[in-house]
Amino acid sequence: MRISKNILFRTVPFDASDCHALELYLSEMAAKGWMLDEIWILNIFKFKRCEPKNMRFTVDIPKLSDTCADTSLQNYELLFNEYIDICESSGWKHIVESSQYQIFCTEDANAVDIQTDDSLKLDSLLKFNFGYFIQMLCFFFFSTNFWKKIILL
Repeated sequence: MRISKNILFRTVPFDASDCHALELYLSEMAAKGWMLDEIWILNIFKFKRCEPKNMRFTVDIPKLSDTCADTSLQNYELLFNEYIDICESSGWKHIVESSQYQIFCTEDANAVDIQTDDSLKLDSLLKFNFGYFIQMLCFFFFSTNFWKKIILL
């Protein structure tokens, strides 16, 4: 839905297993002159008008809590900032963060991928999907009369 000449909102059905598809979609949108600006609740993506560009995007699911035993908020913020700095020093611009994933872009066709170890990619994806599965399972149980039926038996 276009709000104005320079702002476009799109609902993008996105799951962590579709990272590559989202990267391709964002590249297509940039080529058409729409750059991702924000992600709102329920995967509503806000795009701003830009000059059409050939951009590469990457969607990363970092698990910073796995890298350090100290999970305090201050330590997490330090790890997160270090993670962003490393990615940006590799030629990637951090454009959007979500609660679960980070989105970067670059105009450099030869920039090294942020996540180069396929086993780490798979591990992050499995942890993300397992957490999502637990959330949906809880939603199902609490949104139905499941518990009432169990208690009445």
